[in-house]
Amino acid sequence: MTSNNLVPPLYEGIGTVVRHDGRIKWRQEPEFLRMLQGCDFESRDDDVWIVGYPKSGRQFLHNIVTAILHRADADTFKERTTRPMGSLETGLMMGPRQRIFKVNITPTPRVLICRMRYDEIPASVVARPNKIIYVLRNPKDVAAEYYIHHKTERAFTSTKGRITTPWDDYYEYFLSGDVMGGSLFDLVLDWWRHREEKHIKFVTYEEITKDLAAAVVDLSQFLGVELNEEEIAKVVSLNELPTELSGLKESNADQKGSISTWRQFFTDEQSERFDKLCNERLKDSGVKLPCT
Repeated sequence: MTSNNLVPPLYEGIGTVVRHDGRIKWRQEPEFLRMLQGCDFESRDDDVWIVGYPKSGRQFLHNIVTAILHRADADTFKERTTRPMGSLETGLMMGPRQRIFKVNITPTPRVLICRMRYDEIPASVVARPNKIIYVLRNPKDVAAEYYIHHKTERAFTSTKGRITTPWDDYYEYFLSGDVMGGSLFDLVLDWWRHREEKHIKFVTYEEITKDLAAAVVDLSQFLGVELNEEEIAKVVSLNELPTELSGLKESNADQKGSISTWRQFFTDEQSERFDKLCNERLKDSGVKLPCT
């Protein structure tokens, strides 16, 4: 891990990436978070927040929640998901104020995605309180698909072109939390401390993909939306992607990635080290992450 204020070689030449308060962030992210906490952001009673580490399935969950809130109306679903806003921390190329403006003009009900820590969430969100859903996923799959994202996402283009960092080097950065967004384990544990708050719900990507219909019923109950059997079936249908759009063939794996993508990257030794770190970091916390 880079010990000073310099970004790791992974982000060398990318002027929009900085180290702030020990974490790798977008250059304008600190200002954006400050504005989000202030009067610039217009919080609403029916906002729903999707929180999680990048590539944990946040956009996929966003789409499911959107379908639930609009009772599987296909036209509204298409309008809200065809050009998704994405994570609030992204899109800052337009500037923090413009990003806030775009969020403020988004029609109600809004489903907002972020990777913020609990104390970075606007105080008005906690005070209302808004419904917050934290999505967990096998951290090995997250690491693998975040690596793919780094190599294919235009925002990570440096003065030398797209990122070409070998997997073995990226693995070490991810393990130490020296990647955009910081440590996955730090984020999970930060939110897990608030799991007893009634407006916060934890779900796992694996459980959702295993039984989407059951997940829709569970989420609709949490959101206070009563769906009939026909509506549940329509929500499921709207969120089922064909096989060819999953995993490595789908660049936006945050929408719906495959299970066990990590096996295409991790060596046995890397897998064992990762498992050991996972067990050490989550020991006695009660958090259970699928790591196989």
